[in-house]
Amino acid sequence: MQRRKIAGIIGLFIVLFFGASCKKDSKADPSVRTRLSTYVEKDGKNIVYVTDLPGDIAASPGAPAKTVYFSFTSNNTVDSSQKKSASWDVSFGNIYNSYVTINNGANPMSPGYGGSTQGALYIVNQPFDSVKTVPAGTEVNVNGSAGMDGYPSASWPGWYQYNSTTHLLTPIQARTLVIKMANGKYAKLQMISLYKGNPVNPTLSTPVPYITFKYWVQQDGSTNLQIP
Repeated sequence: MQRRKIAGIIGLFIVLFFGASCKKDSKADPSVRTRLSTYVEKDGKNIVYVTDLPGDIAASPGAPAKTVYFSFTSNNTVDSSQKKSASWDVSFGNIYNSYVTINNGANPMSPGYGGSTQGALYIVNQPFDSVKTVPAGTEVNVNGSAGMDGYPSASWPGWYQYNSTTHLLTPIQARTLVIKMANGKYAKLQMISLYKGNPVNPTLSTPVPYITFKYWVQQDGSTNLQIP
């Protein structure tokens, strides 16, 4: 009877030990995502994924869409009434919400113009995972916005290419946006799609704009963008 009791205790210990280990490993697994809200998830490396965030889906084709404001601090959208504040970091506006613009109170291109924020935008010709640091200051995009590549001028760098024949947008894979946030911290951002469901081959009938992107924030305030 005593042996059976001891065996039972040992068995319980084993179950608890391995159960705790599995739970711990699950949390550490970077492939495991935690849902933060309807459209937002975060993985074990603190990369945040925003999927199918609705833009101005009622906007007429070719007409400027109502701007969507997003905070990397709260991982959520921000009401337009706060556009002159430091409560948001990037906005999605213009045609099909395709233009990513930073929060900079001194930049007339920014919806935050007139405020006190000093956000900045750098465009890096490298894939998201390859971007290890904030670029040199000379590489900052003084326009403060990234949309269609080569428009409105040939020197304007964007995150997507537009096909004038098919009228479809294609993201540039090896292009990453580095953002100086409203609070002075740095983040890197990859735009993924504006088509609902992020299809490999969207068509003109694919619902748009549904904004999909991912980002990672360097929480220590440094310019190091290498994800641990």
